[in-house]
Amino acid sequence: MNKKALILPIICLFIFGLFTVARGDDGVNIAMILWRGETLAEKGFMDGLSKAAGSEVNFSIFDAKQDVNELGRIITGLDRSKYDLIYTFGTTVSKAVAQKITELPVIFNVVSRPVKSGIVKSWKGSGNNLTGVSGMAPMDSVFRTLSLIMQIKKLGFIYNARENNSVVQKEEIAQIKGKYGFRLVDAPIESVDKIQATLMKVIDAKVDAVMFPSDSMVMSNADKLIPVLNKYKIPTIVAVPELVNDNGALLSLGADYYRLGELAAQSAILILKGQKPADIPSKTVDNLTLTTNFKTAQKLGITFPVQLINNASEDETSVTMAKGESKGLLHSLFSEKTFVVIRAIIPSFTIVFLGFLLGRVDRNMHQKTISNLIYYVFSPCLIFSSLHKRVFDLREFGVIAGAATLLIVVMIPFAYALKKKVRVKKNGYYLPIIFMSTGTISLPIALLLYGNEGLSKAILFHMVNIILLYSFGIFLVRGKAEFKQILKIPSLYAALLGILVATAPLNVSGDLREFLWLIEKGVDLVGTGAIPLLIISFGYSLNKTSLADLKDGVFGGSLRILMGPVFAFTIVYLFRKFGWMSMERGYDLLGYLGLRTTEAIIVLNAAMPGPIMAYLLNVKFDSCPEKAAAMLFFGSIGGILTIPIVLYLINVFIFR
Repeated sequence: MNKKALILPIICLFIFGLFTVARGDDGVNIAMILWRGETLAEKGFMDGLSKAAGSEVNFSIFDAKQDVNELGRIITGLDRSKYDLIYTFGTTVSKAVAQKITELPVIFNVVSRPVKSGIVKSWKGSGNNLTGVSGMAPMDSVFRTLSLIMQIKKLGFIYNARENNSVVQKEEIAQIKGKYGFRLVDAPIESVDKIQATLMKVIDAKVDAVMFPSDSMVMSNADKLIPVLNKYKIPTIVAVPELVNDNGALLSLGADYYRLGELAAQSAILILKGQKPADIPSKTVDNLTLTTNFKTAQKLGITFPVQLINNASEDETSVTMAKGESKGLLHSLFSEKTFVVIRAIIPSFTIVFLGFLLGRVDRNMHQKTISNLIYYVFSPCLIFSSLHKRVFDLREFGVIAGAATLLIVVMIPFAYALKKKVRVKKNGYYLPIIFMSTGTISLPIALLLYGNEGLSKAILFHMVNIILLYSFGIFLVRGKAEFKQILKIPSLYAALLGILVATAPLNVSGDLREFLWLIEKGVDLVGTGAIPLLIISFGYSLNKTSLADLKDGVFGGSLRILMGPVFAFTIVYLFRKFGWMSMERGYDLLGYLGLRTTEAIIVLNAAMPGPIMAYLLNVKFDSCPEKAAAMLFFGSIGGILTIPIVLYLINVFIFR
């Protein structure tokens, strides 16, 4: 063979060999420029890319260690000829890289607001060499989460005013504060040596909670901030899960970091296959993660509703727990759903039993006076106290009102058939069968199991039930309409006033605000007493049962507590079928859980025995009150067995 003919192939092989040494012919080379070391986001990225790349992927880690000068040195000293792609973590790193590196594709990750930060021009296209993934959590979701657990009237926001991402988050919170009825206490950290002064500012302001953004200064000084706030019993809401797990913050709501890394890997694969970064839309996760610290909650006296706990135990990708002792505590308290249910109903039936014993000891108690106190004072205060603290949702109210009405209507034919069979002529026999005890046993169960959100929904249900009882119920007993009775129901006006305050908060200042706050606290205090007083009165009324009416009580009470849940589950199924209750988990975990809580409240109330008001109306109109008392008695005794079963079924079929 001609030697000259071999020269050209040898030269080509030599050049190719040099090229593969420089570029790594055995795989893809990626530079990962980080701000605070490796997180789950980087693990998700590396795992996702390694699985999908089809060849070996070499990762070079460069950690700026939260030092702007070190970040500049990393970017300047980076040998760009060695890498196929650059990965960046966070807003600070991504902006710096975007300004200085334009010849290589860049995948940014965990950037809260990439458009507002100027990293990309739009979500659909960057207009430059970047694309990536945002970990943005909608503020509406964050504050709906908080409304499940606590009431916030003053919110402290601690942040670094020089970090653009934090300023943007503060502005978003300021825009939504009117909707959720809280005041924002602005608390910027000017420098590390002024952290103590910033803390004292929010403590002196008597804030109900403090929120931290995904701020590098806050992250690096979390050990100086969160323990102090916990000491003063001030809950902390953070954007980064590590602060919950490692520093004792109460909760975080945001994107799952590992999932963010996987999404970033998907974009990287598209680039390695030849697509331009500018043509790849920036992404967000399709679901949020709630991370909670139950040990901190216990110290702060905060109870997490069971729908969050249930969701955690069955779907670890949606809600995660803190590490160590708090997770062990959660496991020991809530590992068995049956125990959760029993733990919730014990207080209610204990108070019922105490009321019953009171009736055995003192039969001369003036029950009508107590009933009037409940009717005119305690119950209206409870309704106002609950409704004015939350955003009123007309659609939610429509679903609850529709379900309550249907549950009453579908029981009428069964009550009529039973009334005819036992040959009772008076229509008061209907009331303990078709109406539910929504103001007694169900309220504490709703609060203990489903938190403030559950209690608010249960009170809405109670209000609808009471209005129908004092209108349609009186019509059944008397045989004629009594629409004027509706206008005499104090709870109706309490509900309207609560909704008005919730939807149109008054902007007042100074002494007047403090005066209104004191009135609100007084109403809250009276409303808190309504629940035990209602249950005691219910237990006291059970003494009115006679042996002669026990047979009717068995039939009527059984019909109430057995058929009610059957119809309730059917109604929930139909509401889902017709699209009134979405089953899509979607991006907003709390919206999904809110719908499930509404369903749980519908079924819970349907499982209740007849109401004490049914007995009192029968007394008032002399319409077989003894039979009503018998049905209440047996319904309550039977409920000790059936209500735990129904609540367990709620956990299985609704919060699955």
